[in-house]
Amino acid sequence: MGRDGYPVDKRIFIGDRRLRPYFVQFRKCSRVLVDGPTFIDSPFWMIHPLYSTDVIVRNSKFISTHINSDGVDPDSSQRVLIENCDFDVGDDGVAIKAGRDQDAWRVGMPSKDIVIRNCVYSGDTGGGVAIGSEMSGGVSNVYVENFRLPVANHTLYFKSNLDRGGVIEDIYIRNIRGGDVKSVLVFSNAYHSYRGGDYPTTFRNVLVEDVKVENAEIGISIQGNAEAPVEYVTIRDFEVGKAEHPLKMNDAEHILLDRVRINDEEVELSDAVPVDAGLVGH
Repeated sequence: MGRDGYPVDKRIFIGDRRLRPYFVQFRKCSRVLVDGPTFIDSPFWMIHPLYSTDVIVRNSKFISTHINSDGVDPDSSQRVLIENCDFDVGDDGVAIKAGRDQDAWRVGMPSKDIVIRNCVYSGDTGGGVAIGSEMSGGVSNVYVENFRLPVANHTLYFKSNLDRGGVIEDIYIRNIRGGDVKSVLVFSNAYHSYRGGDYPTTFRNVLVEDVKVENAEIGISIQGNAEAPVEYVTIRDFEVGKAEHPLKMNDAEHILLDRVRINDEEVELSDAVPVDAGLVGH
């Protein structure tokens, strides 16, 4: 319906057309505090701040194995703090979003000024921190630190596609520790595309430092687009004990690797091989 420009007031979902609801949604709210609860078995995203400001989620547990049961999804929201949370969920622990495709362009509300710190994630479907894939309104000024992932599918995942448009920029990540994961750091402009691929997303100004992970299938994968390359990414003090694919990259510019060590060897940009279509998966 969003793709076809169907009027919002006619998008009614009841009976056989019903959708899985969010577990808790704060819509157009300000000065929200969630401190201490445990949330169990959500049908969809567990906490969803939408068009909201000054939101704190802390000291909370999220337990759900259902599909798409992300922990906390700030969506077109500003000044959000997520701290001291424990995620055992069927998708991403924290997924920052800002609307989807032309619906988000029409609304024009980005997600920005978000801090995520001192959290733990375990799960075999999603990842610790994701941005996207619905991020068409733009995401900026995100700070992530002190995140632990004993088991994860993805660790840090920037995901969009050639229909989303928008910009992901000014992201700062440090002090990440992981055990067994599928991927450590992924930028993808090829996540499920629908309308023809005319609106690539821009990824730029990202710093990732002090990352240590034991085992991974993919160490670093950076997949941009010829018209919108991933640019100005610094990866520093980054260590993976074992990885089948240390470094894959295409359509990326101004990438700096500083003390990146994978499989007990220093990794240089010259070691990169092209990203395989479909390698990253969900």
